[in-house]
Amino acid sequence: MDPITGAIERIGWLAVNINANDVATFGVQPIFFSSCILLPENENRKSVKTICVQMDKAAKDLGMAIVGGHCEVTFGLTSPIVVGCAMGVTEKGNYVTAGGAKSEDKIILTKSVGIEGTAILASDRERQLKKTIETSVLEKAKKNFQPNKRR
Repeated sequence: MDPITGAIERIGWLAVNINANDVATFGVQPIFFSSCILLPENENRKSVKTICVQMDKAAKDLGMAIVGGHCEVTFGLTSPIVVGCAMGVTEKGNYVTAGGAKSEDKIILTKSVGIEGTAILASDRERQLKKTIETSVLEKAKKNFQPNKRR
């Protein structure tokens, strides 16, 4: 279970993918997703629809079923928050944990670090970042939302 905060444009997509990733890192196929959408008082129905459409597409792309959710307006928020929960089913003991990890163990990275945060910042803070970062760099960073287009 992970909350998605600070992201705006792809918050629904992120909620599904980040939570699915948490399950997948255990070597388990994520198959179920549930969410809690918290919205600021000034949010409209279009925002709810956008978030839900993003979650639906992301879940379908991953072969997951959305099995439940909740949505409410929450006093004091300035931007939406989506709390997601992904689940998978496997046989007992047929998953990977960090239980046996030791401080001297090596970690192998197969991708870059900070991909998700880079994509969120490039998309949601593009206007501010354009003051100091070239547009081509921001466009490349935004492609991190599309795993098959990363470069």
